[in-house]
Amino acid sequence: MANETYVRAKIDPKTKELATIALQSMGLTVSDAKRFTKKLAIPFWNLPD
Repeated sequence: MANETYVRAKIDPKTKELATIALQSMGLTVSDAKRFTKKLAIPFWNLPD
């Protein structure tokens, strides 16, 4: 069994561009934000994986 998997999400190009710019201003990438959400936000909100 693999330790990692790929996650894909469809968003419009403008939203992705704006999110990328905002994240870059904080020194983060889109992948960083996804990992943060998975590790911190989902358990905090008690949502299923």
